[in-house]
Amino acid sequence: MRARIRHLVLGSALGAWSLFGQAPAPIVRIGPVVVTEPTLVADADGRTRMRVDDATPSANQTLADIAPHLAGLTLHDGGAGAFGSILSLRGLANTPYFSDPAVSLAFDDIQLGSAFTYPTSLAGVHALTLRRGAQGPSLAPGGEAGALILHAAESGPVAAGELRLGLGDYAARSVAGSYTSARTPDRDATFAFSWRQRDGYVRNVALARDVDPQDHTAFSGRLRLRPISPLEITVQLLGLRQRDGAQPLVPLAGPPDQVSRGREGSTHQDTVGAAVKTTWQAQAGSLTATTSSTEWRLAPYDNRLVLPPTLDSHLEQSQRAWNQELRFNSNPRSLVLWHVGLWFSQRDTDGSVDRAIPGLYPVEGSSFTLRSRTAASFAEATVPPDLGWTITAGFRAETVSRDFERAQRIPSPARFTARRTFESIQPRVSSSHALTNDTAASATLAFSGRPGGWSAYTANPALAAFRAERVTSLEAGLETRFDQRRATLAVRVFAADIRDYQIERSFSATDYLVANAPRARSLGTELEGHWRPTPRLALTATLAATDVTLRRFTEPLSGRDLSGHRAPFTPRWTGRLAAEHQLPHGLFVAAEVVATGSTPFDERGDPAFTTRAHAATNASIGWQVGAWRLVARGDNLTEDRQATLIIPGVRHAVPAAPRHFTFEVARRW
Repeated sequence: MRARIRHLVLGSALGAWSLFGQAPAPIVRIGPVVVTEPTLVADADGRTRMRVDDATPSANQTLADIAPHLAGLTLHDGGAGAFGSILSLRGLANTPYFSDPAVSLAFDDIQLGSAFTYPTSLAGVHALTLRRGAQGPSLAPGGEAGALILHAAESGPVAAGELRLGLGDYAARSVAGSYTSARTPDRDATFAFSWRQRDGYVRNVALARDVDPQDHTAFSGRLRLRPISPLEITVQLLGLRQRDGAQPLVPLAGPPDQVSRGREGSTHQDTVGAAVKTTWQAQAGSLTATTSSTEWRLAPYDNRLVLPPTLDSHLEQSQRAWNQELRFNSNPRSLVLWHVGLWFSQRDTDGSVDRAIPGLYPVEGSSFTLRSRTAASFAEATVPPDLGWTITAGFRAETVSRDFERAQRIPSPARFTARRTFESIQPRVSSSHALTNDTAASATLAFSGRPGGWSAYTANPALAAFRAERVTSLEAGLETRFDQRRATLAVRVFAADIRDYQIERSFSATDYLVANAPRARSLGTELEGHWRPTPRLALTATLAATDVTLRRFTEPLSGRDLSGHRAPFTPRWTGRLAAEHQLPHGLFVAAEVVATGSTPFDERGDPAFTTRAHAATNASIGWQVGAWRLVARGDNLTEDRQATLIIPGVRHAVPAAPRHFTFEVARRW
């Protein structure tokens, strides 16, 4: 895998040299710029587009840093890349290891697979779009809660590039660069890379060494070719390499920055992704064929936990995914806008786990294989009648076939196999209306869901299977512009009835499984606003409140009735308030407060496994002169160390990063 990433980087660099290795263009001197484009644009339909701020240091361009900018999107960072992390939206979340994601993720044409394979570094990402609500009729992979799409930079009339160098405390250092070619009638390209490294935030006092140092390398590239006028071919690549220490789990009763144990572990992950898209433009519309594949490997995930007893864990896991999409879009000038498509996907996941009490005896030794095949058709049409209403209706028909096998060596030999097919029809209808030139309203009714499967971290076949989740959702929204269109505001409310709600967590130190709550309900509201009172001052505010209740649920191991309890992993509310101000002589300052309400990490509502409401403050100051930019940033200035993830079964948590500072210098050309 390491050699493959190296070959991808070298091959893409050579390709860029051969295609664009012409005489260098003259250096463009860039003076102080007053930016008037909003960094965040939201609408009533639940769609938010966000531009990644150029002044944000590359070390902060991660999924964990970006998620708080988008109302309602919450990432519970497990500290081991995406493995074990939870991405939730509107009360729906992926389970850490075994269910399909509630929020699908794509990097332009590269469709990512399970949530545990999601990239944490956003190298080469210029902007992103969050589409809330069921996306089955619109997007090939769907997404019952929504879809997050990352976008690379688009080429302009001239070539552009940037190189960044960063330093910080905890021995942090980073290098990042990007290049975007000029757009010509026959081709354009963009490439980006990043490397960042730091010491750990958690210290093992018994060994006098850090628990969680990080070493991340990322690369992305996209090449578009237009050999003849109706045809466009796009090739995209993605490579990620992570060489980290052990997952930073600390005992709940101890300090957030230290542990004491006799051994440390490591977390190594590699990802390679590629996509080829062919688009043919015709008078009736456009036909697109997209093939993408990803290969992800975790080898190993290794750690030691002092529970008691002391427990050593060694996990390895891999996933290979292949996707094919065929789509026909109508002519954008047609009275009725429509699209139809087919989606085929094959995903193979393999894993093994070995757990032992050191010096005594092994506790578990098992392996598993999950084969998943998906076939879906989807269609949607939008009719803009003369009455001022826009009506959109569509559906998705999906079949998912799965084969599962679990083989156990320890404590006793056993083997379990299963096979099942999950079928669903997912319709959606929405309507929007322009109330005035500056105000619009919308409403959507949708039926969505995700398939069931099996949990590999339990030896009990009766507990391994979990059922498909089904969601009926209703949402309404209002968007408006005011103050001479210098301010925008989007407000949305939603309600969802959920059947067979999928919950996964560690019910014991060795049993991690998915259980179904037969009935659940999610209610909430979202607010996103942007205001530029002067050309040099920009204010952004987001707020989301969500109430997720398990209306019927019995805990699988204890048999305890937990009906009426809150579902885990969803905060009561989240919010962000940010300000950016550009001063004379190229100086600029920015500050933000990111707040999160109380969050349970088990369905019992145990205070020991619930984080209280908390807030973190980040600020930066910078100076742009000509083509140079200098930025100094401080994160978590208020030293909020609330856990980003709690694992009740082992009574450990992942603490938030401590206060830390970054300095970055950038040069554009």
